[in-house]
Amino acid sequence: MKKIIFLLLLLIVPIFLIGIASADTTKCVLTTSLLNQDPFPAIPGEYVKLVFRVDGLSDPVCGNYNFKLVENYPIIFDSGSDNIININSGGFASNFVDYALLPFKVRVDNAALDGDNEVELEYSDLGTNTIIKKRFNLTIENPNVDFEISVKDYVESTQIITFEILNVGKNNIESLVAEIPKQENIKVKGSNKEIIGSLDSNEDTTFSFEAVPNSGNILMKLRYNDQNDNRRSVEQEVYYDSDQFSNRIRDVKTTPWTMYVIILIIIAIIVFFVIRRRKKKMAKEKLLRQR
Repeated sequence: MKKIIFLLLLLIVPIFLIGIASADTTKCVLTTSLLNQDPFPAIPGEYVKLVFRVDGLSDPVCGNYNFKLVENYPIIFDSGSDNIININSGGFASNFVDYALLPFKVRVDNAALDGDNEVELEYSDLGTNTIIKKRFNLTIENPNVDFEISVKDYVESTQIITFEILNVGKNNIESLVAEIPKQENIKVKGSNKEIIGSLDSNEDTTFSFEAVPNSGNILMKLRYNDQNDNRRSVEQEVYYDSDQFSNRIRDVKTTPWTMYVIILIIIAIIVFFVIRRRKKKMAKEKLLRQR
């Protein structure tokens, strides 16, 4: 009888343990989500911090997991940085959060396109070697803007050169400053920096310097704050053609003698008409007396 009971226990206990294990493993259904990206949107060529949230590891029976952020376009890991994070299940204190956070810092590819780009997170159960892959959207936007700059006017008498600038990019900018560095084609007098301020997309404005330019390309440096409030700098050349702004009517200078001659001619014309009118009047009066 004892042998029969012992044999039954040998059969029932493993089945019972398997049932418990199966029941426990149903708790180990992992869910992952991209909790945050900083900055948002990410910028090509710069770093972005990605934080993933993992739920379903609060029970110790779930075992250990490796989480790997796959290095693939559009993200790049710096040499020596780790793209794998190991999480032990059940390592959460009571009365606190029952989820894990996975932080990664990566660089965005310089050639990354604007919009949503997929990144892939792999996680594997170290006990079963099961690999699960999840894809998430990383939002990218290039904050750089393009400018069109031209010389609008140059007044030789005042030595004021006026530039016109147009923001042809799709993003608004703030704190725009134009600078003309020291160079052969233009000699700036006074400050070589001009504060322009904000410039919205498709908006244009003008700014001026006191300078003596020569025909050719003028190098200009533009500094501005992008939509993420990062300070950026770009260099651009502007072509100046002296022939376009020379010998204009407004630039024709008159000498004092020329002015005197003009005044004398005007006076002579006035005197001529006054005398002529007076003679006509006298002739008319004489004719009336004769009648």
